[in-house]
Amino acid sequence: MGDVQVLAKEQLCAASSPLPASSSDPGSIGADSWAAAERNAEEIVGRIHPSLAAEYKRKEVIELYTGTRKVLRWMKVRQILPIETRLGIFCFMVFPYGSVPLKTYLPDGDIDLTAVSCLNIEDSLVSDVHTILKAEEHNEAAPFDVKDVCCIHAEVKLVKCIVQNICVDISFNQLGGLCKLCFLEQVDRLVGKDHLFKRSILLTKAWCYYQSRILGAHHALETNSQPFAQKHLNIIDPLRENNNLGRSVNRGNFYRIRSALKHGARKLGCILLLPVERIADELNMFFSCALGRHGNIWNAKELATSGNLDVRKTNALSKIFASEEQLGYFGLGEH
Repeated sequence: MGDVQVLAKEQLCAASSPLPASSSDPGSIGADSWAAAERNAEEIVGRIHPSLAAEYKRKEVIELYTGTRKVLRWMKVRQILPIETRLGIFCFMVFPYGSVPLKTYLPDGDIDLTAVSCLNIEDSLVSDVHTILKAEEHNEAAPFDVKDVCCIHAEVKLVKCIVQNICVDISFNQLGGLCKLCFLEQVDRLVGKDHLFKRSILLTKAWCYYQSRILGAHHALETNSQPFAQKHLNIIDPLRENNNLGRSVNRGNFYRIRSALKHGARKLGCILLLPVERIADELNMFFSCALGRHGNIWNAKELATSGNLDVRKTNALSKIFASEEQLGYFGLGEH
């Protein structure tokens, strides 16, 4: 129903104040128009980037899995795993990767983790992690609400679950994901300009996911060494040239993606050719679905009164984010 209302609102806006014809030449866009668009884009990022509550909630969930000693104690106390596995538990460590540590995740985004272990225990580790989470799913005294635990035996083995209403995907020995995280961080530092690269990722993802609905599953991790396989959508992995990141896109979705991106680019071009005073309103309409769902900024007071987190942690929370506020949300400050 919300999508229908947004569509109707866009059609009404278009009928009452049509956009000018788009130009493919960026040079035809005036400096004042660029400045107005950049100011408004900054405001949109500020409204849709993950809130302090979302960041803190994800940190708690990630710490549950990445604290190896806690996991060891947890497994031993519950006597879930066989003795030989419990003794060898330090053979693996869990790391976050993807949009959460990069700080480019959407409010509905999931958490990607990978358990790095000795290759000879990978199969048993998948089974053990699944068993542990299944036990917690039925444990009423568990510190976190765990549900919908399942194991996916595909090209890349995954254990999926929902923790505190956040989707969590646990893969195993996927070093490529960690390498991509480091690569994207380096790109962001190279680009600089107050994390322009990360802000651009967030805006693009918000439009693709909420507005055009072309951003879906993103499990593009590959472990084989086959030659590059051409598909309908071909995207070369910058860190592994034989990996086609678009291999899972079928013919129908390829045309949907191409059409959506072409429409989005044309509409943005039209917006930038408008009188300066109209640009902000039109850009807000361009991101209307994302702003409509997640346009409110949470603060520490809202976090403390949300009912899902311990109020006693509020003071600690403000200290945790004080340094991030000084360094900038998206990373370690300017480079």
